[in-house]
Amino acid sequence: MIKKWSSPVIPLALALALAVLGLSSPHAFAAERLRATVDNLRTLNGPLVVHTYSERPVASVNVGLAVEGEAPYATVADFTLVSTTRQTDWPYVQKWQSAAPVRQELNSRASVSIRFRAGDSAEVPMVSGNLRPATWFEPLQVTPTTVDAGDPRVTVRGRLFYKDADGQVQGAHGAIVRLHYEALDDPITTGPDGRFEHVYYAHRSFPVGVKYSARRTDPYDHAYAIRGVMVTVNGTVPTRLSVEATPQGTVFPGDVITVTGKAEWQHRSGEWLPITTRRIQVRCGTSTYVRPAADGTFRVDHKLTDRCAVTATLERATRAEALEAAHAVANPTPDVHLRTRFQQVSPWPAVVARGDRVSVSGRLVSQKQSWGHTVHDARVRLEFSRDGQNWVTVDEGPTESNNSAFDLSAPARYNGHWRIRAVSLPDHHTLPETVTSGLVNVKDKTRVTGLNAFPEPITRGRALLVQGTLQWRALDGVWHGLRDRRVTVYFQAKGTKTWRAMGTAGTDARGRLGKRFTATRDGSWRVAFTGGPFYTPTTSSADYVDVR
Repeated sequence: MIKKWSSPVIPLALALALAVLGLSSPHAFAAERLRATVDNLRTLNGPLVVHTYSERPVASVNVGLAVEGEAPYATVADFTLVSTTRQTDWPYVQKWQSAAPVRQELNSRASVSIRFRAGDSAEVPMVSGNLRPATWFEPLQVTPTTVDAGDPRVTVRGRLFYKDADGQVQGAHGAIVRLHYEALDDPITTGPDGRFEHVYYAHRSFPVGVKYSARRTDPYDHAYAIRGVMVTVNGTVPTRLSVEATPQGTVFPGDVITVTGKAEWQHRSGEWLPITTRRIQVRCGTSTYVRPAADGTFRVDHKLTDRCAVTATLERATRAEALEAAHAVANPTPDVHLRTRFQQVSPWPAVVARGDRVSVSGRLVSQKQSWGHTVHDARVRLEFSRDGQNWVTVDEGPTESNNSAFDLSAPARYNGHWRIRAVSLPDHHTLPETVTSGLVNVKDKTRVTGLNAFPEPITRGRALLVQGTLQWRALDGVWHGLRDRRVTVYFQAKGTKTWRAMGTAGTDARGRLGKRFTATRDGSWRVAFTGGPFYTPTTSSADYVDVR
């Protein structure tokens, strides 16, 4: 049963709201969980299908059709219970279908909001959606599908369809579809009957496809990309580039220059035409890519990183490419004064054994993002400070002439900070920032000596003894036994890569340790000491035992 109020005709400009206004039951639903959904939000002229989810059976459903924010303009009360099932979270899942078709108006802003009332409880929103009709494309017409590189003009035609509220197929007018070819997406607006046409020059063998991604305000729903039509290009054609850079004069890495130019290809007639479907590589130290405008001109802002020449390049990336490569150099080119920086600097240690050397290596390069220009005739200094304020030079050396690398080191005796800085640079280079470590802690070095797992070979099931000595190194270089420490004994079975902890052992007054185990399979044994506030961690060499 469908009841209407004041107006039997609802204008297309109105947004719709669908409301399940009443769910009745022999029991009261107050404070109980309820849910309702509509199955066919896209149906413009057909029966309404409603699903109710409840903890007790629902006896009847009453649905109201309303403009968003307004009172219902019609109700649907004649529903038939189609089925009742159960779900994990819902004892009663009931499907209802209206006896008569319900006409819904098509509108670009149309949406569905489902609400229900249970007993004296308030209406609760359940789900939202849209009433935009589905769309689809007719097969693309691409002519010709094989062209010569000297005259590669291709025409693409197609049409986008939808069904109106009466079920009639119509052309989708004003939709912005995207034509996909040669890795590019060009927007095209459909005409009054949904037709579209696009002409382009094919410079690469590539399939042509189309898709429609509806905007929020569009009256139609998405259409997925259809299978592409292959366009084959035979042969190649000459190309040419021009390039200029501004401003001129002295600039520095980090400054931005403006690069302009033009990309063209030669038609079979001899005429030079603009290139619009390829990216141009603009390079000065690093690369920036730009796609030319419809007249072949390009403009891009480029951040400088080095003393370099400004160039523009059109590459022929694959054999399917019909445009020959082209290259141009800006003349004059900006005069770049180089900032420098330390690069590929080895990490500072957090902890170092007393007496071991703190080493630092790296490169001193002109500032770039991925690789550096060699800095000739530079010197780098390594300095140490116990308080981070007063620095002492502990090593100094020149950078290597071929790659401006350096490698400095000094023995560590106390806790403190380390840093490197450049003390001499050639012309047109600025001093780099100093690279400073955090606090480097100095600990006494440890080792495990004389590790032995025996007897060897050994019979399976017999007792196996792992022995060794844990030692620490004094500042004078003499090794002493480290007493009253715990070490962990590890075993690696033959044919595996995993070391498994088998137990722990303590050291005596001379640092000696020993632990017995049952021999079960071939493998290697080793001992590890985790270190502490004053000692470095260490792991012994492995001792293999043959179990028979």
